[in-house]
Amino acid sequence: MSGKRIQNSLFWKFLLIVQRTVMIVASFAIVIIMSLWAILRYIFHTDMYGMEEVVVMVAFWLYFMANSYAVYEKSHVKADIFPSMLGRRAQNYIKPALYALMFFASVLYSIWSFDTVRFSYIEKPITMALQIPFWVGHLSIFVGFVLSAFYSGVYFIQSLLEAIKTLKDKDYSSGVNEDTFVL
Repeated sequence: MSGKRIQNSLFWKFLLIVQRTVMIVASFAIVIIMSLWAILRYIFHTDMYGMEEVVVMVAFWLYFMANSYAVYEKSHVKADIFPSMLGRRAQNYIKPALYALMFFASVLYSIWSFDTVRFSYIEKPITMALQIPFWVGHLSIFVGFVLSAFYSGVYFIQSLLEAIKTLKDKDYSSGVNEDTFVL
């Protein structure tokens, strides 16, 4: 299928490598910081002043990269009880509408998060202890939603092409569908 061509592109693979790297590095960073924090606090009876601010910023990047990665994997939280009760043919017709809804919601959230990044960059709010600019954390929200919009847009186009193909071929079989329904 020509719709799968983008998923075999270097751009697609590069995005996934970047996302996986950010998630792995952020996960390790949080574990290391929290472990050091516990060791310093309970063994050496001292404190890592302001480290919670670093953990929060790193966690922002972890959470929003994981969110967009879940959209890529089609493993994000979904409400699929109704479409799963339908046959493959009906699912092929419903999926484009649901992916379109997800795409437009992600685009809307991307716009809102861009406004948040812009505001925090212009107004320059910073954290109390380490003076970390808020836009560092806010940027992760924007990047996460842009990636979610990208993936859901690709899946919208693919599901639309699949629905059109089903209409043309009148293939109403109930064959195995690799992703029964994913929103």
